[in-house]
Amino acid sequence: MLWPECRKIFDVLNQSGAPQALFVGGCVRNLLLEQPSNDVDIATIHLPADVQRLCMAAGLKTIPTGLDHGTITVLVGEKSFEITTLRRDVATDGRRATVAFSKDWREDAARRDFTMNTLLMDLDGNVYDPLGRGYADLCSRNVVFVGAAEERIREDILRILRFFRFHTLYGNGAPDQDALDACKTLSDYIPELSRERISQEFYKITMHDNAAVTFQLMSDHNVLGDIFERDFFPMERLIQRQIDFKMPHLSARLFVLLDKDLEASEEKYFIFSKQQQNFFRDMRALCKGAKDLPTPKEIIYRTGRDVAGQFFLISYEDEEALSEAVTILQEWDIPKFPVTGADAQNLGVEPGVRMGELLRETEAHWIQEEFKPSKADLIAYLRALLG
Repeated sequence: MLWPECRKIFDVLNQSGAPQALFVGGCVRNLLLEQPSNDVDIATIHLPADVQRLCMAAGLKTIPTGLDHGTITVLVGEKSFEITTLRRDVATDGRRATVAFSKDWREDAARRDFTMNTLLMDLDGNVYDPLGRGYADLCSRNVVFVGAAEERIREDILRILRFFRFHTLYGNGAPDQDALDACKTLSDYIPELSRERISQEFYKITMHDNAAVTFQLMSDHNVLGDIFERDFFPMERLIQRQIDFKMPHLSARLFVLLDKDLEASEEKYFIFSKQQQNFFRDMRALCKGAKDLPTPKEIIYRTGRDVAGQFFLISYEDEEALSEAVTILQEWDIPKFPVTGADAQNLGVEPGVRMGELLRETEAHWIQEEFKPSKADLIAYLRALLG
């Protein structure tokens, strides 16, 4: 917010005594909480066309990224900023809003989700609190909807998930009861949202260190309670182990959280990538045979470090055995099976099913011998199989 690029934009848009452009939302909230922020958003009383005109006159490139909602992206050097005209909602349908532009800072604040997101700031660090309670709620870490919670949620049902995410990130103490009641009342409307929007918000919660506590709270209030595994201890343990070993992993957390309902939850709520689906498949196969486990090295060799590492964190009960497995994961150079089809052909084996069987049997012997036999040893083994 102290970048020269920001000052350039503010010099362009603030052309009179009263503020005509101010920082808004997450960057203000996070600055006051002394937390990092990824985005710098600016609100202005200028209409989008005027923002474009003023910026272009100053030699700044503009991109109409969200013109219908009053947002212009302005490029200053290599940095980009979203500048949005003050708005008021004309109509909402639970997913999107039709807006009209405004010059009233309070009117714009009244359409936002949480009071802590209504705060504004100028370049000198002066804080503006249009609704008169955003700063107090932020200081007390109280995540509260602007106005009536149920009304705010009906405007955009995704705000149910945003409430739980914000309470996880910024809340302190018991959640706001009015918000919880509204979330529970309207939770049946969540499936009407796009799975992309649900996934994006849900995954942000999932990757937080306190996710298990949040999901227990959501389950207690019947928010997505139809898909959660009710025992949250496995997820809590997995998260702590991921923290301890510095191995954060979204798909592993989803696997433990959703457990037997992965398919049902994807059909109703989420979108899993091909990579995630492959991870779930491999993890299920490992967990199914967990009572007769191969060695850590074999697991790593057959599934790769990604799946193997998370499997260790999920399934190993003994902490010492877990630590040893993770050490192997981190330090062992995974070898490549040294025998090829060409080697088998040199022994007179024709390409086909029989060759595949012989190579797999030779590889199994190599693994059983802890990957120690050399290529010459393995070719000798293969020759013996041929008789």
